[in-house]
Amino acid sequence: MSWSERNKKSIEAENAKMRRKLGIDKNGVHNLDDLDPEQEYMFLKHIMKCHDMEEGPRIEIRTLFPVDFEFPEPELMNDQDLENKIDSIIDILKRHDIYLGLVSECPDRLVYQYLLDEVLCETTPVTYPEGMHHVFDGCDGCCEDCFQQPYCETGRERKT
Repeated sequence: MSWSERNKKSIEAENAKMRRKLGIDKNGVHNLDDLDPEQEYMFLKHIMKCHDMEEGPRIEIRTLFPVDFEFPEPELMNDQDLENKIDSIIDILKRHDIYLGLVSECPDRLVYQYLLDEVLCETTPVTYPEGMHHVFDGCDGCCEDCFQQPYCETGRERKT
């Protein structure tokens, strides 16, 4: 058996081990037959990172902020203070591999309220594996009830 055949067999064995750990049936919903063993290996390694990240320790996002960081009610801030507060929050989130991907036309007051109501109370992994991050886009696919709907092209199209 050549080196490349032994290497292929070794990769296939590792793939089988990862599929078992993840509970993935090669011929089931996750049809991996179309991938060569090396592609399948890379795919499964990525899924393992996601799995390990979700299974690991988590903390509430609000705890990522300095203890003296304040979250005033939006009506207590003028437009410039609100914009600065959002920028500060986004900078701190980015340092922890957390990103905000809302519709750019969404008004700052709605963005800030979303941060207060939806993001800060979520939990996040204590650390993210290299190349991994979390994006809050505010979209759950239910356009009718979405706070971004009036500013979102997809939401406006679905409404008509």
